[in-house]
Amino acid sequence: MLLDFFKQAHPLNKQSAAVTKQVARSLFLLGRHRAALEAYNDAARLSPRDWPWEICHNQGVCYIHLKDYSQARECLRKAIQLNRAVISFIHLGRVYLLQGEISMAQYLYRQAVGFNPENPDLMATLGLLYLETSQPQKAMNMLGNALTYDPTHFKAILTAGSIIQGQGDNDIALTKYRAVIQTAPELPQLWNNIGMCFFSKGKHVAL
Repeated sequence: MLLDFFKQAHPLNKQSAAVTKQVARSLFLLGRHRAALEAYNDAARLSPRDWPWEICHNQGVCYIHLKDYSQARECLRKAIQLNRAVISFIHLGRVYLLQGEISMAQYLYRQAVGFNPENPDLMATLGLLYLETSQPQKAMNMLGNALTYDPTHFKAILTAGSIIQGQGDNDIALTKYRAVIQTAPELPQLWNNIGMCFFSKGKHVAL
């Protein structure tokens, strides 16, 4: 096993931050998040100038799994200061959502879209958050932007369909959902929405 190899190498060179970082990565992949966090902390102490963003980001993700959201936020904010990587924004937004701070998550994703203006994943997520806070027009604008960059983005199409369905345009919503079936046919929400469209149209049996 790769972890066993790194464990054997680690005692031979306890001052190697690179080996320690690889041990941390292996522990993380095994779901041993507390041990991984300790290894990342050791790597940061051994070589504070190497991989600063990577270590801060991974420390933050470990804290998420350990449900220490305060420390997760601190690490991920530092990671974003070091490198405006999309993945760090996504994880920090996840922390805010886990704590029920939707407005802060919206603010963060607006920042993320500003730094990454061609990323449809960020746009679709922000559009969904606007929908959850009853801002359908902002949601549609953001989802439209996402679909400009990726016309097949199923998350954006599904969310747009939900908004259109909520406005009573079941036929247009069904057109959107048929597009999602081509790329993500296993989504429960998709089939629930399709069922509700047919129910609203008075078609209780649909092929």
